[in-house]
Amino acid sequence: MNPLDEPAVLALRRHAVATAQALASKRMPLIDGVRELARLRFELLAWEQHPDFARLAAIAGQADHLPSSSMRGLCSVQWLAACDAEASEIESRHGAEVQAACDRIAAWLNGPGTHRKAGPPDAE
Repeated sequence: MNPLDEPAVLALRRHAVATAQALASKRMPLIDGVRELARLRFELLAWEQHPDFARLAAIAGQADHLPSSSMRGLCSVQWLAACDAEASEIESRHGAEVQAACDRIAAWLNGPGTHRKAGPPDAE
């Protein structure tokens, strides 16, 4: 992504805010959400600027062997049961930390240092 392409940057920021808010409010599965925010940190150039992206990437790394929501239909029932137990353990261990990190990321992306608010389009 070209960092000078303001519409693309704004769309990416909006997506990151929406992902963080969905993850913080548990409208998105924890594993899917931390993976998406970990991926976005490179496009947002945020790994240098915001430590919470690194925290989420570390949590995503603990679950990289677990299937994403979109892949669950390809897995056996037995494998999913084991994966679900592990995902629950990760969520209970890191859920509060993820929620707080997502709240901080959303606030940072919408903060006063940004060119425009990154929230939903109707928030501008």
